[in-house]
Amino acid sequence: MAFIVPGYVALRGAASGDWTTGLRYRAYTAFAQGEGVAFAYRSAGARDFYREGEEATARLYGTRRENENSIVRAVRNNPGAYAARLWQNAKVGAYHFMTTYGEGFAAALLLFALRGVYALVREKQKRSPPR
Repeated sequence: MAFIVPGYVALRGAASGDWTTGLRYRAYTAFAQGEGVAFAYRSAGARDFYREGEEATARLYGTRRENENSIVRAVRNNPGAYAARLWQNAKVGAYHFMTTYGEGFAAALLLFALRGVYALVREKQKRSPPR
């Protein structure tokens, strides 16, 4: 399984002479479309929210060309907009989590997750040398 992607890149590179993976381009596309997904509630549904996300990303963070397909550079251009996007994703994620699992089961899962974090922190404290 670990040879699939490198094998594909090697075969494609040998056949075409192009050794790039296109990962930066595809990652930036996902970043831009994610803006539309996060704020899909704003669109009336008449248009494609992926395309709207790409348009909003160009307005908020600069164009793909200006950012040279760099997500980090785009976020540096407007960290406030990215913070708003993270907050929106957290709210939407929490809503979907609660509606998917139901309030009772979701609360139980959250308690188990918090218990796991607590156990990890305690274990780390036990293993770290005293100061």
